[in-house]
Amino acid sequence: MTNVTFDNYRQTYSGLLSNCSNNFVMQPHPVAVSSVADHNLFNVACTNCDTDSYLSATPNDPNHIGWFGGCGDILCTGRSNYLINDWTGNFLPFVGSIVPNNSMIGNNEPGCTFSAPMNAYICNRSDFATLAYQSTAADFKTRVMWPVNLTYDGSNYTTVTNAWREWEWLGKEPQNHRFGRFMSIVKLNSTYNFTFASMPPINMQYQIQKRSPNGNSSNYIIVKMHYPKPNMIQIKVNGVIQDPILVKDIGLDRTLNKSVCGDNVYFYTNYTIHFVIT
Repeated sequence: MTNVTFDNYRQTYSGLLSNCSNNFVMQPHPVAVSSVADHNLFNVACTNCDTDSYLSATPNDPNHIGWFGGCGDILCTGRSNYLINDWTGNFLPFVGSIVPNNSMIGNNEPGCTFSAPMNAYICNRSDFATLAYQSTAADFKTRVMWPVNLTYDGSNYTTVTNAWREWEWLGKEPQNHRFGRFMSIVKLNSTYNFTFASMPPINMQYQIQKRSPNGNSSNYIIVKMHYPKPNMIQIKVNGVIQDPILVKDIGLDRTLNKSVCGDNVYFYTNYTIHFVIT
């Protein structure tokens, strides 16, 4: 979003508008359960607005828990894994991000302040991003491999990401065809351990959501993932196979090139692949 001005969004008003209240600039679409798009703001301002009225971060719906709810044993997490990024400091008004409905990140990362009216954290920092990843294996909508736990090296918390909600229904009955698709907020320039509830999909696709029109190749994360006794490991970037997969003993070290998407090392003694996403 570029060169837009919002005006007079507030929680309370005075004078002739005293009967008005609880107005927000943004709110997720009511049926956006599995994923919500990031919003990247450039020269976007909010005049006569208070700091509790930028976003109404509606929570994940507890009615969707359970088989007939379509999300399984835990809440769907789509409404907890998107960002509002102010890149020019005209909206918040500083360069930073709004992290909605995600206390695990908001309470454990410095520089984030909770707004109860918004149900979101205003963070005076811009090093968060949304990682989209999905199974592209043949069983992408017939095998349960979720939830996914993400922990980055040096952190004191773990985020839990659920798959998309059931999309195929026969009346009110789910058809057990949930997509193995996921959206997770990540801290850039960090190394993450990914742990699936069962064996990871044999084919996966990863992408950091673009945060600016031209992107930024200096933004990266490193993924660490355990594959129990794989027959073959292969990494592709934009459809091109990255050869060779570099195989090492766990006791040996190799520094990954963080500016090269797909740079990798496979530790054969503990069946763990490390690779870079930019």
